[in-house]
Amino acid sequence: MPHANLSHAHSHFNALREIVIHRPGGWADTASLARAKELCRAADEAADDAKCTEHLASIAILVSDLYSHAAHRKWDRTQTSGRDVLRLHALRELNFFEARLLALEEMRRGHPADDSRLDRKP
Repeated sequence: MPHANLSHAHSHFNALREIVIHRPGGWADTASLARAKELCRAADEAADDAKCTEHLASIAILVSDLYSHAAHRKWDRTQTSGRDVLRLHALRELNFFEARLLALEEMRRGHPADDSRLDRKP
C-alpha cells in the first residue's frame, strides 16, 4: 500500500457520493455517467487496494444502469423504481468503500482493524 493516497481516494468518494445523491438518474445522463466513471477510476488508482477495486467496479456497473436510457428499468420492483433501487445499491457500495478506506487508514497508522465484517454483503 505504499502508493495509496487515501485522502485523494476519500475526496473522490465524496464527489461520487454527491453525484449519486443529487443526480437521480433514470435517463441517459451521459455527463453524470462519465463523471461517475472517472471518479471510480481515480478513487481506485488513489486507494490502490483490491477490496476497494471490487467495490468501485460494482459502483461503476450500477451507475452505468442508473444513468442509462433504459437499463435502469430492469431493476424495477413492485413498489420501487429501478433508479431508486440502483441509487440505494450504489450508496451501499459507497459505504463499503468508505469503510474500507477507514480500515486502510487505521492499518497505515499501525492499528490493524478487523475489517472482515465490513466486506460482507447480505
